[in-house]
Amino acid sequence: MTRPLTQREADVLRYAAQGYPVRIIAARLGRAASTVHSILRRATAALGVRTVDQAIQLHNQPTPPPVPAPTEDAMDTPAQIAYHAYGAATGGLTHTGRPMPTWDQLGRTIQHAWAAAAQAVLDAAAPAAPPTKKRATNRAERRRR
Repeated sequence: MTRPLTQREADVLRYAAQGYPVRIIAARLGRAASTVHSILRRATAALGVRTVDQAIQLHNQPTPPPVPAPTEDAMDTPAQIAYHAYGAATGGLTHTGRPMPTWDQLGRTIQHAWAAAAQAVLDAAAPAAPPTKKRATNRAERRRR
């Protein structure tokens, strides 16, 4: 979800979910049909989906429970820390809007992928070793320096 829905957008989606056509929704809300179309367009954009059906489906999903903050014991590896940070940043939802599984529910392949990604981040953040000075190997090179 890119932003929360306004009350008007939520009302229009609720009516659309019940199967009311746009002209009936417009009459119930005292708005023009074109206004209801605009509200539906804004609601789909707010939810980050393309169709009204997807917006209705996403809006009607139950809110997942908040991701509990992991304890120090639960975060043994950088991969687990990265996974929990991702969960906290996304509100505990995957890219498809479903609740994230716990670390233990992930398969080994996924755990290894998280470990590789976390290691790549750690490697990129590590300071580079200072360059070593090349030692001259012969008399001509020593004279040039």
